[in-house]
Amino acid sequence: MFGVWDDTMLVRDDHAVPVTPELIARLQADLTAVGYLDPAAVSGAYDAPTRAALTDWAGWENLEMRLREDDLVSEHLAAELRRQAAALSP
Repeated sequence: MFGVWDDTMLVRDDHAVPVTPELIARLQADLTAVGYLDPAAVSGAYDAPTRAALTDWAGWENLEMRLREDDLVSEHLAAELRRQAAALSP
């Protein structure tokens, strides 16, 4: 139970990963799949629309504590977004 709590609610062991072109592409594809990013806004950049979509999605999923102000992304946040987007794929 404590392991689940650490993984889902605490951020002390949350690894941050650098924003790479591959990660941006994945985030934008996943945010589009879950309906938080307009496909017309996919730019290949970690820009304001992408950050806003990630912030909106994270807030809806109660993961806003995993958002970062720098050019790093929470590994847990990206993995959860990927999991949800994959669940929506046919």
